Amino acid sequence: MWYEPVAPDAIYERDYERILLDRRLDLFPEFYLVPFKAPVWSPEGCAHPDLALIERRYRHWWVVEVELASHPLEGHVMRQVSIFSSGQYGVEHVNALHAAEPELNRSLLHQMVRGEQPSAYVLVNSGVPAWEPWLRKYNTLLGVVELFQAQNNQYILRMNGDYPRLMPEEIVTYCEVDPVLPRSLRLASPAALKLGDGDEVRLLMNGCPTRWKALASKDRVWLFPTGRCPLNVRQPYYVIKSLASGELLLEQAKRVRTS
Repeated sequence: MWYEPVAPDAIYERDYERILLDRRLDLFPEFYLVPFKAPVWSPEGCAHPDLALIERRYRHWWVVEVELASHPLEGHVMRQVSIFSSGQYGVEHVNALHAAEPELNRSLLHQMVRGEQPSAYVLVNSGVPAWEPWLRKYNTLLGVVELFQAQNNQYILRMNGDYPRLMPEEIVTYCEVDPVLPRSLRLASPAALKLGDGDEVRLLMNGCPTRWKALASKDRVWLFPTGRCPLNVRQPYYVIKSLASGELLLEQAKRVRTS
């Protein structure tokens, strides 16, 4: 069967988005790709995303803008990305995600939005190299999913460009010493630890066991040591890893982006 490329302006954006969702398991087998239309507010205004991409362990997520390459970067795309990158996410977004895909765990979604800010991800139907320098300023990924169509209207897809990077399997979450609460660690991916407010966890550090208690607010989760604080405030970045024994290890780390 012969497939012809679909011109960037020969399809409606809503139809392109529908095709992406239909082929979600082929494009993103290690993630949930779900509709996400809840308004996102930031200091720069309000915008409505198209989709959300969620890592299956809820360690990180991306707010997705679906675009046609025939659209200009200036104006709509730039505004959407800047708002999604600095937006405020809360219970209304959890409800929207769960309503769109009931398979998602509502409790873990709540924990997820309390963690690290989601990254923005633009999916476009043809290469647009001119967009890349500006998007990099916002740590935004640019994925290109091209369409090819046969005479019977079947599509095949070709993906290139940026693809979300999975954290190594053994990493549970990155964390950072909170400068306002220097005895605490703020969790980047609290859902991966599955701790409720007040729950305790045992972490090995420098070969010794330490115990920590979780404290959750509306938009973040911290760990506080229950005894003497073992943190080095001059080294603010840490990582929690899962060992083969099932125990959890806390060690110093470099700052690492998850997108």
